[in-house]
Amino acid sequence: MANRVMNEPTGAAQDLKRVSILSQVRRKVAATWHQSQIGHRSEYSVERLLAFQDYHERTSVSRAIAVCALSPIPALLAALAIDCIPLKAPSDGWQANYAVWIRLFLAMGTEAFGVVCQMRAVIDPGTISNICSAVISIGTAACSVLSFVLLAVLWRFPVPFGYVLAINPFVIFFSLFTVLVVGPRVLIQCPTSRKQFKAQFIIIVNQGIVAICYPIFSAIFNGLSGIQQTAFIFVMPIIKFFTKQNIANAAKNYHEYVAPVVVFSVDLFNVYYVAICMQSSKSIATTLIIMATDGFHVILALRDIFHRNNSVHTSESSIDNTQYYLRDLPRVLQKACQDETAKFNHRIRLYAPFPLPLSIRSRDFMNEFSKTSKFANDTATTRRCSTKTAMKRNSGIEPARSASKKSAPTFSSLKEHEIVPTTLWQSKKFSLEASRSGNISEKDVLESLQTLFHSEYVLLAEYIEFMVPILYSLYLSVLFHLPIAAYYPHSASMTIEKLQDTVTNILIYAVIEFASFGALLVLLKRKFGFSPLYQLAFVLETQASALQGHLFTSTASSSTFHGAFGAFADARDDCVAWPHELHDLAFLRTAQMPAEDAAASLFDLDAVVAANGLALVSSVEQVAH
Repeated sequence: MANRVMNEPTGAAQDLKRVSILSQVRRKVAATWHQSQIGHRSEYSVERLLAFQDYHERTSVSRAIAVCALSPIPALLAALAIDCIPLKAPSDGWQANYAVWIRLFLAMGTEAFGVVCQMRAVIDPGTISNICSAVISIGTAACSVLSFVLLAVLWRFPVPFGYVLAINPFVIFFSLFTVLVVGPRVLIQCPTSRKQFKAQFIIIVNQGIVAICYPIFSAIFNGLSGIQQTAFIFVMPIIKFFTKQNIANAAKNYHEYVAPVVVFSVDLFNVYYVAICMQSSKSIATTLIIMATDGFHVILALRDIFHRNNSVHTSESSIDNTQYYLRDLPRVLQKACQDETAKFNHRIRLYAPFPLPLSIRSRDFMNEFSKTSKFANDTATTRRCSTKTAMKRNSGIEPARSASKKSAPTFSSLKEHEIVPTTLWQSKKFSLEASRSGNISEKDVLESLQTLFHSEYVLLAEYIEFMVPILYSLYLSVLFHLPIAAYYPHSASMTIEKLQDTVTNILIYAVIEFASFGALLVLLKRKFGFSPLYQLAFVLETQASALQGHLFTSTASSSTFHGAFGAFADARDDCVAWPHELHDLAFLRTAQMPAEDAAASLFDLDAVVAANGLALVSSVEQVAH
């Protein structure tokens, strides 16, 4: 009897221990999942919040819509212009096919120019001038094409696995020309520049890996049966997840800038190849799974956004609820800073990693905050400093400068350029009526800034989801009427009826995604009180140079290289393409090569690309040290 009484507490203790272990595992899994979500990785800085507020006040709805609608057009026109170059039969040999090398030079030059635009947006202004940008782009394209010509002469034409082989020299030549143009001495003597270039080179290498992964997936997908395609489509979210993690980890020091970098590096490729897979899909279930997967991520994102702390929301009937996030959040932050009893753990960043255009009023507000010593970065000395960017902005908009904790700079000489917003604040200092109902902690403000960042990330991803299928259907319609269509695997045997069916299916997908995007706008407006379309236009316009660079790079590599050269392989009797639509520069002239061997070769070359790029980054760092 006594033994049984003694065993009861022991059994209870074991049950409690098991519950404790399960709880710990559950918390670790939840924490890992939370950290893996890109929308949770950062938050708005105060500078970005004020820059967005200024943009919202001075921008009309029509301008915001025009920015969102027209941003992808230049890259699409560039791809179509390159596709207008006619090609000859591959049986004529590499010398007669000089148009191939012209096309390749223009495409790689466009890609290199896009990558240069990305780099110039995140390094010190003036480090890479316009002339230097041209030298890097032309030099990279010329050397990459020459290496390809040499390979065709020494090996065979068309070149097998051309896309994979083209990525490797492109990354190497681009990195070398960039280092030579900037100057090794600059990288040696300036730790900040060395750190900036190292991070950017790592991102470029990861973008190259992304550009290889999706064509490989698409190539395997097109060779499968309907049921096999339905099962294999689950691999695409896995590729998307891990490539996003790589890009996000490489860009972790970019803070709120990580969202557009990830979306335009990974989501853009993902959506493009989703459209291609839908074009060749043999089962409606595959298309439904693609849509369901995207919808699942949107629902999770909205759930996180709407479950954030709402402490900064006002409940007073006298305060108009419109625009409360943009109007009231700075007021609440100011009150928290003025409260001597409020505890700040320096978790909120004052300055953005890269300068943003600010009005004179917002600059004064930043200077006031910089003297409180309550932020993670009270000075802008650790970020990219701009002296030229502001002059290219709209009149009266200037980037915020760092302010000394002892004295703040005056801007009286710039008053004549000050923009008068359409919605005036009640005074130079923010009104505190909106937050008088209670004390606001640093955590409350931080969660609100994190919510704005998450909202921006979801908006960009959903924007890409519906915009890319529309552009691809337009691209396919134009391509069908060009002579080069005969050399594209997906359009070589296409009839007008097949074209109409394909475009219709893609546009149905785009309409569904657009409806999802519209619902997202409505829900986020209920959350924030302002139209999220402004937030999307704010990102696309204020970071236009970098994002256009991403668009040009991805469009050139995905559209211009998509299968035109691979079709050469199909046109030859002694060529066996693996499978029929290996995209981009896939010169598969490997007769009687099994699909498994071809796949292994592609993945081996993928590893070579990563190894060479990372080795180059490492060597640059070693030279600097």
